[in-house]
Amino acid sequence: TADVVAQFSHINIKNYPLRNLYVKGNYAQKKGNAVVKIHDKYCFMEAEGSMNLLLKDPSYHLSAEIEHFYPSKMFQHVPVIDSVNIKGFDKIIRYLQVNNEVILSVNSLSCDLNGSSLKTMSGNVFIDGINFTQKSRQLEADRIRLVVLNDGIYQKYHFTSDFFNAYLSTNYNI
Repeated sequence: TADVVAQFSHINIKNYPLRNLYVKGNYAQKKGNAVVKIHDKYCFMEAEGSMNLLLKDPSYHLSAEIEHFYPSKMFQHVPVIDSVNIKGFDKIIRYLQVNNEVILSVNSLSCDLNGSSLKTMSGNVFIDGINFTQKSRQLEADRIRLVVLNDGIYQKYHFTSDFFNAYLSTNYNI
């Protein structure tokens, strides 16, 4: 059994001091839950989640609210990264350097999934009130929905949003 309650004045991410973090959670017998809060001037979000790995098809739940996230401002101090040989997190930093005004907010995000792989996964991801800004261009959506159904033979994916709707049914391993 592990119980964690922690409050951090800051954590350095690529030399950016992400401030005011709070974590509370526990894990016991392949079950866990956690609450994470970040109240930084460039990243203000709260999330909670749980998992149950005891089941044949493990279950995962996540809900979050992102009041604001300004990654371009968080990493503006990082030296310019060469675009030829970038790997890992540096790809994100390079994107932010090229697109120096990126802002994200989400009123609510909910994710409920069951399964041990993409082949066995079922569940849904719901995002409400999303606002994404890049170089003064703004993308807003009232809702984005992804529903994944798996009947053992076919995997079915249903995507709906303010922008477009799509449906895919396949027995091909994705």
